[in-house]
Amino acid sequence: MKKRIIISNEIFLIIIIIIISLCLIAMLVKVVGVAKEISSWEKDFQWEESLVKETENGERVTIYQIHISKNPKDQILYCQGKFQFASIWVNGSFVGDYPGDRSTGENLGLWEAMIPLPEGDVTIRFEVMSPYAIYEGMGLKSYLVSQQEINNYLLFQSLYRVSFTTAGVLIGIFFIIISISARISYSSDLSLMFFGIFTITYFLFILVHEANPDHLLCALFTPKTLGNVSLFLFYFMLIPNITMITIKSMHFTIINRIILAAVIIFVIITSGAQLIGIKMLPEFLPLRQILVLSYSTFYCVSTLIEYKRGNRFAIWLFVWISSTTIAYIFDVFGLFKKVGLPDIRISYIVISILTILVFANSVAGYIKKIVYEKTEIHRIALRNQMALERYENAKTYMEQLKQVKHEIKNHLIMLRIILDQGNIEKAKDYIRELAQEEECYKTILYSENYLVDGIIGSAAMRMDKSNIRFYYDIVLPSEIHFSEKKLNSFLMNLLDNAIESCCRIVEEEKRFIRLTMKIVEPYLYIHCSNSKGNKVIKDSGQYITSKLDKSNHGYGLKIMKQIAEQSGGMLEIKEKDEIFELNAIIKLADKKN
Repeated sequence: MKKRIIISNEIFLIIIIIIISLCLIAMLVKVVGVAKEISSWEKDFQWEESLVKETENGERVTIYQIHISKNPKDQILYCQGKFQFASIWVNGSFVGDYPGDRSTGENLGLWEAMIPLPEGDVTIRFEVMSPYAIYEGMGLKSYLVSQQEINNYLLFQSLYRVSFTTAGVLIGIFFIIISISARISYSSDLSLMFFGIFTITYFLFILVHEANPDHLLCALFTPKTLGNVSLFLFYFMLIPNITMITIKSMHFTIINRIILAAVIIFVIITSGAQLIGIKMLPEFLPLRQILVLSYSTFYCVSTLIEYKRGNRFAIWLFVWISSTTIAYIFDVFGLFKKVGLPDIRISYIVISILTILVFANSVAGYIKKIVYEKTEIHRIALRNQMALERYENAKTYMEQLKQVKHEIKNHLIMLRIILDQGNIEKAKDYIRELAQEEECYKTILYSENYLVDGIIGSAAMRMDKSNIRFYYDIVLPSEIHFSEKKLNSFLMNLLDNAIESCCRIVEEEKRFIRLTMKIVEPYLYIHCSNSKGNKVIKDSGQYITSKLDKSNHGYGLKIMKQIAEQSGGMLEIKEKDEIFELNAIIKLADKKN
């Protein structure tokens, strides 16, 4: 039955992943459809050959022209620039410098411009330059479209990007929260938190930069601000990404830490150079590309080696690294555009899909953990209820012990009186009558503490019925300065587990339980050893249960450990061949004066 439930959960998770993937594909189809529509706006462009000339200042300027035949009324030229200056002429008349006067070098970054065009034949001349080698020789993204069409499209794109980024940031925050709270078994380390930081950084980068500047952000911020923010995010995202990989790697620890340190130093130096004004971030982009491709190649190889060495999570690291690296190569070298496909950023699609899949898996794990914890709480409550009921039974047993002790004392006094009278036959009859009352000779006093005697006495009867030999060495005073309910719960779980473990042994002659209890101020020392029928399972270095009766035995150990540690004591478990040993010290409360 349990196996079926697990399979059902896995199928449910797969269905969620498929649904999310289909929704994402549908959304991407919509976006690609819009991209194809906007690409059709360029159909009337007649690109003439471009040339590159060097100015007196040593600047390399790319010059090219666009000829538009029969330009309709209300049609404009929409341009986008990335760290480029552009001077534009329409039919020989100078229109302006974008995003500002290039002679000053100010306000360089991400920008857009809408240029009105006259009717009829139009010739547009561009002079484009960039102080950064990576952008030299590149033309502007230019579209011929009506004012209304471009406004609608840009508004749609901005709303889509803001919504998509908001979802990504929320997903990143979710990763961080569940990592800190450690509510998912595989998120108890910090890797998911750093993945959350990477997710937030990356989706903010998509909003600011993506394949082109965002229309709403261009209206709110200067090109320089947008450019600096986008580049800082582009550089900073390397740190949480590599930190996540370093945390999840079990081997190559030194190399991974060296790579992480090198990347952190690289980001600090480049950002510092930008702030001081020594060198701008775009000038480091070629070096960043080499750095990313180098460590990505190493990680692709190392994760496969780690997987073969037993790191099961390494295969997922390999999928993440290899997929994002291939996508990055496509984007850097413009492979999509070279084969005639729409100029889209494949890395955005790949990282978005992988992030959503991780999110779906995390949500499923989170829900599963909550259900498990609720079930655990219910089982612990049920076990505590059972312990409470046995506690009440033990109290009844204690009263019976007191009564028996009192009766034995009275009987001994009576026998002495009869014997003093010399009436031997009457004494024999009296003893014969007492022998018929089982409780008088079957009740055993284990210590001076009635609570402990009651619990052990109840358990001893179960041992007797199960043919378990019971050895005990108990030296306790009548009063123990510790919570009776907690002591009851501890002893009940201890003896229950020991009895259950013995009962799994087929050979009854091998069944035994040995219990030692004594006061070693300021602690109560408890030792229990018993024969066992199954190997005990460890989880994260802790004993949880034997292979059989996983739900009950494991919870009993958890309860005992909790009681011991809460008192300021400790609990230790050892496994020797066919014997299970438990040692515990429970700190007692100070004696009341």
